[in-house]
Amino acid sequence: MVRSIKKVYIIALAVMVTAATSLAPLTSVFAATEGDLSSTSKLQVYNSSFKDGLGNYLALYGPAVSPTGDAYAYGIKAGEEQESYIVKMNAAGAFVKEFKLRPGYSMAIPNIAIDRYGSTYFPVDKYVDLGGGNSRVDSVILKYNPDDTFNGVIEAFNDTYPGGFRSIYSIAFDGNNSLYMTVGTSDALGTILVKLTQSGGIEETVERLQGDTDGYDAPFLVAIDSHDQLHVAAMDHDRNDQMMRLFAVSHEGVVIKVIGGETPMKLGYGMSVDNNNNLYATSTDFSGQTPPYEGCPAYFEVRKYNSVGAFLGTIDMSPEASEGLVCTIYGGGTTPVTGTRATATPGVTKDGDVFIGTGDYASGQPGKARIAVYSMPKNVATFPPKSEGEELSAKLQLPETANLQYAEIKTQAELGASLQPGYSYPLGLANFKVKVQDGATLPTELTFVTNLKPDQVTAMKYQKGSYSPVPGAVITQTEIDNKPALKVSYTLIDGGELDEDGQVNGEIIDPIGLAVKDGSSGQQVLAPNTGVGSQSVNNLVLFMSIAIVAGAGFAVRQVYRR
Repeated sequence: MVRSIKKVYIIALAVMVTAATSLAPLTSVFAATEGDLSSTSKLQVYNSSFKDGLGNYLALYGPAVSPTGDAYAYGIKAGEEQESYIVKMNAAGAFVKEFKLRPGYSMAIPNIAIDRYGSTYFPVDKYVDLGGGNSRVDSVILKYNPDDTFNGVIEAFNDTYPGGFRSIYSIAFDGNNSLYMTVGTSDALGTILVKLTQSGGIEETVERLQGDTDGYDAPFLVAIDSHDQLHVAAMDHDRNDQMMRLFAVSHEGVVIKVIGGETPMKLGYGMSVDNNNNLYATSTDFSGQTPPYEGCPAYFEVRKYNSVGAFLGTIDMSPEASEGLVCTIYGGGTTPVTGTRATATPGVTKDGDVFIGTGDYASGQPGKARIAVYSMPKNVATFPPKSEGEELSAKLQLPETANLQYAEIKTQAELGASLQPGYSYPLGLANFKVKVQDGATLPTELTFVTNLKPDQVTAMKYQKGSYSPVPGAVITQTEIDNKPALKVSYTLIDGGELDEDGQVNGEIIDPIGLAVKDGSSGQQVLAPNTGVGSQSVNNLVLFMSIAIVAGAGFAVRQVYRR
């Protein structure tokens, strides 16, 4: 059971694995040619907060994000009972609904998982009356449909493992929507990794990792990337040192790769993977050696690792950077092996937006509950082709200071643009939206995979129903992933020549493309489809939830290209 934050003033870091959202099937909300924005080499920065309709809540725990951008979180309301609810917010941060768990079930480790189809999963405690004054508590999973109607209880695994499970620490889904979970056991193993059958029984178990683990072989958390690679955070029950190490492992539990080096990290209770296969893990220092922020009982950090396992750094979640305290600690310093409800997580969306549930843990008063959102300062968009067998067909590159919000490549027909006599646009026309300072100058590069040569194309803009050459554009021969490509380099200025209205108002509307004169030879590449690499994803959260706050001393504008 969750202890009263009125007395403890501690928030749960809900175990939440969002590999499911990374694997979501294409559900285009905008055009079928949207581009995904890269989050590979940067750290997220504070973006905004979801707090609409949360005035009566003390704290939010463990946000999870659906394929359509809805965020689900546990919330504790003010009042004598301090009742727990499920809170749903839409992609724009607006309050949608709240509902209680079904009767007979209570919040346990407050983690939420969402599968690739948008169904939600809530690990809970189920109290079973055995008669004669005896009872037991089973760990089960409540499943809800994408429309939030109740689907059923997943609990058959308790009948197929001696003694059942004490706690469910994390849930992840693979590409076949198979459910994996890490659980606490009542035997000497302490924690294990389990794969369930479609009926909820146990299909496979991994009791201990095999390979070079240096004793950190007890699976504690699991996350699955877009290639169905399992990532496991593992503890050493013999050392009992409140530490863990991260590994990429096979489905049999054999270590394939060490993540983040040989040195263990402080035991944390959340792990997630974004669509670019970056791994996020929470580390919490309960020892007091690292002073926490005032009002938070222990220091925590969200650590980011790239797809090859290298440590990239920690996300700045300080009060100064986050419009106030962000605290996601619950359960004191007791290891989860003892059954303490201690969890933490970054809820990570497809494009690396990190969601953290928090509240007021100094006074336990309502009014400060929110989901703090940390987003990528994106400056790269990549586009795969519509045809199979290719990795990339186009790439948009802006300066590091740019913050891309949306990018797409469309055909003339998709744009509703008129045709240009004597020319065609086999590579499509590029559009994007970026936030910049007033009047900012943005060196821009667009690269297309193609066999065409620089002398066969002309960089053109489409503006007010007519086409004209892009001023100062330079086209050069290059490569993408060892494939021939053309790169067009030009300068974009807020309020400049490429701006349809010519005003410094943050809106530029004029698609850019490479025009091919009719009769020219060379491969003609179709307009690209959605995603990073060959992934097909939905950019709803990216497009709708990023609302960068203007910094002191300058206004933030939007440059919008169409």
